[in-house]
Amino acid sequence: MINKLRNEIVCFLIKRKLRKNKIFDKSVSLQTAKTIGIISFLDSEEKYNTVLELKKTLEKENKQVIALGFIADKNASDFYFSQSHIDIFTKKNMNIFGIPKGVYVRNFITKDFDFLIDISVKNLIPLKYVAGMTKAKIKVGKYRKEMLYVYDFMINEPKGMQYSDFIKSIMKYLSLLNTPIKNE
Repeated sequence: MINKLRNEIVCFLIKRKLRKNKIFDKSVSLQTAKTIGIISFLDSEEKYNTVLELKKTLEKENKQVIALGFIADKNASDFYFSQSHIDIFTKKNMNIFGIPKGVYVRNFITKDFDFLIDISVKNLIPLKYVAGMTKAKIKVGKYRKEMLYVYDFMINEPKGMQYSDFIKSIMKYLSLLNTPIKNE
């Protein structure tokens, strides 16, 4: 019951923000993008390493990448905080409505990304809030019916698909979007 109320509040806040946003040209491709934001749910060191690998791959392509990870456990492992490559927030960084707060979240939301890539496969209120409030030109994530008004591009995750395969699938489709045609 409480989660349903929290979800309704977050959806209301996102819709209100999206109504106020100006419509801008969305002709950005992954190849021309300069700034990319990645959000993810981190429930294992393996997922952390997979997200870090994606971040480093994009940075090798001369893109500025900021990754923000959510850990549902209030007492997260020191492993996550000993690393400095992905900004982390936990349940300690949320208010009573499940809305994340703190410096990392505020900086992420206010950053003008060319792309926001939500690689979380779970439907979590804090990540939904971050995705909806971010000022990215193009927002990409897993297909969720309640997020149709937020994402510009959604990918359906088949049951049993590995996390790394889901990320590869997203990146494959993003590389095909708005790809310039070469004249020969």
